[in-house]
Amino acid sequence: MPRVPTAGLVETTRNWSSGGELFHALAAVDEVEQEWSPRDLERRAHRVLAQQLRPELQPWPCSFDEWLEALPAESRRSQELTAAPTAGTSWRDTARKSWPPAAFYGRMRHRIADTLLISTLRWTLESLQPVVHDADLVLPGLLSEIDEQLSAALDLLGVDPVSQAQPIPPSFVDLSVISSEGYPWNVLSPVAKRLLATQEAGILELIDTLIVPDDQVSGRLFHLGVLGELLTALRAANAVVTSVRPISGAASPGPAYRILASDGVTWELWFEAASLWGKRQVQSPYMRASQGVPGAGGALGADLLLANDYADALLIECKYSSNPARVARDGFHQAAAYAVEAREIFDDVISVVVGPSDVVDHSSLVSTATAELGICRPNDLDQLLISIGIA
Repeated sequence: MPRVPTAGLVETTRNWSSGGELFHALAAVDEVEQEWSPRDLERRAHRVLAQQLRPELQPWPCSFDEWLEALPAESRRSQELTAAPTAGTSWRDTARKSWPPAAFYGRMRHRIADTLLISTLRWTLESLQPVVHDADLVLPGLLSEIDEQLSAALDLLGVDPVSQAQPIPPSFVDLSVISSEGYPWNVLSPVAKRLLATQEAGILELIDTLIVPDDQVSGRLFHLGVLGELLTALRAANAVVTSVRPISGAASPGPAYRILASDGVTWELWFEAASLWGKRQVQSPYMRASQGVPGAGGALGADLLLANDYADALLIECKYSSNPARVARDGFHQAAAYAVEAREIFDDVISVVVGPSDVVDHSSLVSTATAELGICRPNDLDQLLISIGIA
């Protein structure tokens, strides 16, 4: 699998605080072959998590009764007044109150489930349930080998004392205590620990554990990483970078960032730039040429676009593949098409393909009658900024 620019991901995600922001950004990447919503991407992340949990769920009890027998309880006695004698009646207290007795006094034993164990069990099962559900939607049969274990455990959510417990997230110290309680608590603890670690993970940890293993999502990560590399290069060139709106896809109403270069020129940085045509009130050549083709789709747009009001533009096509021909040939076709279209709006255009650094050996630019076209690596973007006058 080709490398994703990690430093760029750090830059792009540094102000994000939740997995939701990550899933929305990944969904904003315009890939015709894989149009996924944020919820679709969350499901795919759950599929990865379910696969990681599978060996830890294997030793769980296969029997609902086995779980019931393992549910712990402690005893508590309380004084109660009853209309008839019971096994807990205290005849001494009853006689002391009145004789013959009008009521019977005694102490009743109540069994109360251990709070830590039951609340952790409830939290673990509630956290596990959507993971299992989503994994089955994305990859049916992934957990078929442990259907009995999952069914036996998840059925506990409908019975006391689990159904009445508060689903309180345990601490890692709590999980160490629980793991010493014997079976099945010692096999519950590793599952709870992984679920807890996932919920408390930072964005980069989430990417590393749940997104990177899904090779169908890696191209979207690459896109975000290239954006981060561009932002880093802009800051290194003493430009002031301001986030204007959350990253969004082709329907974005405007640029994602405003860039104030050191020479005082303001630039716009678009993420998925198809909406640029509407904002500039210009119909794209593609839209004009394809009007006789029903279902041909909307306007084309570069993955990233950096432009100013003085008709200068840098267009970037992010092409993630280990296949050199896909990066170079297919990417060049797209970059050239974007350049031709961009000349409807901009006077000076540089349009490049950015491929993985372990596929692209070094950057190359060529001047054509339409624009400068090229193929480069993520860490070559600083040189392109010099070419368009930001340095």
